[in-house]
Amino acid sequence: MSLSNRQYAAHRGVSETAVRKALKSGRITLNSFGKIDPEKADAQWDANTDPSKVRGQQAKKKKVSRAAINAVEETLNEPSFTAKASPEDAYQRAKTALEVIKVKIGQIELRVMKGELVEAKYAEDEVFQASRTERDAWLNWPARVSAEWSAELGIEETAFYHAFYEAIRNHLFELAGTDPQ
Repeated sequence: MSLSNRQYAAHRGVSETAVRKALKSGRITLNSFGKIDPEKADAQWDANTDPSKVRGQQAKKKKVSRAAINAVEETLNEPSFTAKASPEDAYQRAKTALEVIKVKIGQIELRVMKGELVEAKYAEDEVFQASRTERDAWLNWPARVSAEWSAELGIEETAFYHAFYEAIRNHLFELAGTDPQ
């Protein structure tokens, strides 16, 4: 049995405009004859309609998967979600969780704009550059002081420089947790 838009609207208890909007948006589809199969359309209507946008007493609640409920529990920090609300209310709880997530994202973006937070990659690059600068300063130090110190100690300068440089280099490798060879 196939129905026209007007007949289906009467069957569904909605306006013909609502049926046309549902067809246009793809919430329900026409059969091959260009008419509406009421059983198929009812199933599509229920599955594809946002309960928060339905008016009146005819609103039917969507079923929500356990994974979605777990995600809502985690977001809202409410471990006994199913004890507090019926599964029919899960959709509204999920919408609340979405709003909570949007607020949290907004807070993070605000902290980034204020300069309180930086991207991890930027921080890693800065630490790498600072570490490299520190390492290079330590490796250049023996060249700057070895002549003066070897003269004070009465040791041959080249031998002192190489021993001092190798000791610092090995220590830096040890700090980095790598093998100097």
